[in-house]
Amino acid sequence: MEIWHATGLFEILMLVGFYGSWVALFYSLYWTGSGYQTGITQWWYWFRQTPPPKRAFVTEGPFRYMRHPVYMSFLGLIWFTPVMTLDHAILTAIWTVYIYIGSYFKDRRLLRFIGEPYYQYGKRIAGLPFIGFGSLRYFR
Repeated sequence: MEIWHATGLFEILMLVGFYGSWVALFYSLYWTGSGYQTGITQWWYWFRQTPPPKRAFVTEGPFRYMRHPVYMSFLGLIWFTPVMTLDHAILTAIWTVYIYIGSYFKDRRLLRFIGEPYYQYGKRIAGLPFIGFGSLRYFR
């Protein structure tokens, strides 16, 4: 059962959003270190039997606008579709809830590891844009 089937300009906008989400995903991964995101860095240092370098706290690039640009890119990949069927919508809703819950727990983990600098960053920058909540000022 189709919920929507985009045509014309709406279809083009959906496809632009979808492919733009791929670009945003790779751009965000570049800033966070794609080796860390894929596990290659951890594996390489384990293989060499040396400790991996400490990851930098990144607040540049897409992180100037949101704390979780990788998660936002994934939301774009699942929502920007010209054809939305009922089963796709159910999976999209489940993944959306999963991403929001994951961003909450990621913030908690980063607060524990980074501390006050992350808290101050989180008070200024929303976790995911276009949402009425997400500031870390409510965490403490």
